[in-house]
Amino acid sequence: MCVRSVAETLCEMRLIDIVLDCLLGPLIADYHTLTMELVEHCPDALRIRGLTSLDGLIAAGRYDNTKNMKTLLRRFKFGRASLLSRPLGKVLADAINTSTLPRTNDVVLVPVPLFWARECDRGFNQSALLANVVSEVTRIPYMELLRRTRHTGRQALRTRRERLHALDGAFACTVQHVPRTIILIDDLSTTGATLEECALTLKRHGAKIVLGAVVAVG
Repeated sequence: MCVRSVAETLCEMRLIDIVLDCLLGPLIADYHTLTMELVEHCPDALRIRGLTSLDGLIAAGRYDNTKNMKTLLRRFKFGRASLLSRPLGKVLADAINTSTLPRTNDVVLVPVPLFWARECDRGFNQSALLANVVSEVTRIPYMELLRRTRHTGRQALRTRRERLHALDGAFACTVQHVPRTIILIDDLSTTGATLEECALTLKRHGAKIVLGAVVAVG
């Protein structure tokens, strides 16, 4: 078990991030009470939940049991606080480096894509920002191998069955053949439906091992 304070990553933040934070508000105030506890789900645990394509799940913490986690992720994604990608990405990178889940040397990071209209509205894809930071820290190559073919709506308002149905066929590969081992990057996973559909799409194009890595699990 690995417990790490996000405050430990603040000294690594670039000066421009700190300046922007001063301009945008006290976004880092909650870091001092936020601790991250590594969560791992092996393939057997995922199969019990009906996730047959995803081969493992890594999370830096738990959404409900970590103080201020909800606030930070909501500010990051819905408050357009893109600078939060750096500290959150670093604790996610720590979780990946600490994880015992198997992966090969040719592993690549792949962000979960947003539909183009949603990304234009938000101004960025939070998963892509996280993946860039994780790549910097871990030195694992970053590739955008997926695109979202249609708008799937707000998953948070749906049941697990409704989420699976809404995501059916919602992703496509941008290349014909993908690397053997892939780590999908996202900010939050609850039912695992999004990661599962991404993993299924990637395996149809040659991936053998697909892991999910998120800042928090719900």
